[in-house]
Amino acid sequence: MATVTREIMLISSKLTPLWSVSLLLALVWVLSASCVRPKTALAASSPTEPSIERYTANAARVVRVSHTTELTAAIQDLAPGDVVILADGVYAGDATLRIADQSATSQQPIVITAEHQRQAVLQGTLHFEISNSSHVTICGLTFNTQGAGKHRDIGAITIKHSHHNRITHNRFALAEQLGAHPEVMLDWLVIRGKHSRHNRVDHNLFENKLQRGRFIIVGLLDAADTMPQYTHIDHNHFRDMAPLARNGMEAVVLGGGHPVTAFYMADQDAFSMFEYNLLERVDGECAEVISLKSSSNVIRHNTFLDTNGSIYFRAGNRNTVYGNYFLGCGKKGSGGVRIYGEEQKVSDNYFSGLDIPAVWFGDANAVTFDPDKNLAPFTQVTRAEVANNIFVDTNLGLARHLRPGCDLRPRNSVIRNNFLYSNAAHRLIDPLLLAEKGITWQGNIAYAKQSSRAEQLGDMGLSEEAIHWEEPQVIRYVLFPNNMSGVSTAYVLNYLAERKG
Repeated sequence: MATVTREIMLISSKLTPLWSVSLLLALVWVLSASCVRPKTALAASSPTEPSIERYTANAARVVRVSHTTELTAAIQDLAPGDVVILADGVYAGDATLRIADQSATSQQPIVITAEHQRQAVLQGTLHFEISNSSHVTICGLTFNTQGAGKHRDIGAITIKHSHHNRITHNRFALAEQLGAHPEVMLDWLVIRGKHSRHNRVDHNLFENKLQRGRFIIVGLLDAADTMPQYTHIDHNHFRDMAPLARNGMEAVVLGGGHPVTAFYMADQDAFSMFEYNLLERVDGECAEVISLKSSSNVIRHNTFLDTNGSIYFRAGNRNTVYGNYFLGCGKKGSGGVRIYGEEQKVSDNYFSGLDIPAVWFGDANAVTFDPDKNLAPFTQVTRAEVANNIFVDTNLGLARHLRPGCDLRPRNSVIRNNFLYSNAAHRLIDPLLLAEKGITWQGNIAYAKQSSRAEQLGDMGLSEEAIHWEEPQVIRYVLFPNNMSGVSTAYVLNYLAERKG
């Protein structure tokens, strides 16, 4: 570490004062990303499974069930302070486990939990519906159910107009068939309604989605509704969505509703927090992995591994994506973030081995809604900030996304203090973005080992203060010996080992 620090100081001393500060900050960020943050993320992600005693110690009543009839009866007879414990085994049936109008509290919650984690397995069309209720916890169950409802479009858990509920330590692996029911949107966990606040989804496993629909959607009930707020989605493991390349197969959607309406485009603050999650091979839509269709959300400290697609700022404003790892492993279609809308921010992320551009500025069209097309427009990028990110061996780190019929280009936006590096023949920055008048470049560092500044940046008139071209030798200590894979892969494998343990 001392050697690396001396290297940083030596390089910085050879540059102008402006570049001394910028380079030092950038490389210190590299060190923190490589040497510190993975360990911090791993520690924060280590799950602590709740014990039965935690829930029963202050319970008003404890009800133990061992088959479906007892379970449905217990749900119908719930009261604040009740704890329902499911014995190990299979619970099969065709019923809605409805928890409605229950005003439980933090001191007297309602808890439905497994005797042993994930050993109580729900099958058939059993599903939970929590409506107009509070402080309900569903813990430790395995959902191996089918889609419910007339059209099989109801998943495992629906929360409507309810607050301070928690879905924790469950396994979601619904019994789907590859490509079945393409006209149906089968979402597994749904949170809707303007009275839904402060709900938490944490330490769950979502895996093996084989037909259209999302793992999680937080959104509107209808055109008169407003967004649920302060949803917290953290420490979950999402893996394996079949690459069907169908619209409506994002892993997670924060906002929006169906059918699409003009109200869908309203600037609605959701204040969702999506953090410390692992997403791997969630290819589903092959475009959007997480779709942001509301405002003021934060996506932070997550790992996106071997996944086809990107985070989309699809609608809404003032969203932030920071402190994430995007590890494409060279997978076809693997990407980072696509930007539309106002005051969006992408900062302090690590992008590596991506097949498509890591950060795309999208061209937009006029913000009008055509009900006949049932499709929301793309809004113009305005006052976006892309700052303090690391791009290593990505197939275009920064780019402009051309769309047919979209002629509104980015404006009043800034790209600053990013570090772009290619050990191969990758282009670092899209020439169309370099030429874009609505973008200001400040304090960036770029270097490609197999090409020159002129080949990479062309004659765009960008100064050294905008994009500095020089190879910092410190990368030999930090980013390569093993192309960062030693650090990142170890982090991910340890994370998975903790999960399986």
